[in-house]
Amino acid sequence: MRYKIITYILFLLFALGLIGAASIVSAQARPASTYTAYVVRIIDGDTIHVRDITGETHRIRLAMIDAPEREQPFGTEATKKLSELLRQGTVRLKVKCIDKYN
Repeated sequence: MRYKIITYILFLLFALGLIGAASIVSAQARPASTYTAYVVRIIDGDTIHVRDITGETHRIRLAMIDAPEREQPFGTEATKKLSELLRQGTVRLKVKCIDKYN
């Protein structure tokens, strides 16, 4: 009997831990949520890769920015400028929406 109670309590704690972890990750994916992340890579003038507090990497497309791709005219300059702006590495993100590319 005692074994069953301990097993049940451990199961509940494990389940609650998973729910807590899931809420941290899902909070970052909801529109209007905000979170801090570390910039891992600048893709081009309007796209970056970041790592959140859970260690998961996300591709972020900056809202209201339409910079040229790297191979387009001024693409290299746009990428370089974004890199200069984000040189500190840590950014605070506000999720505007989740587009068709996630």
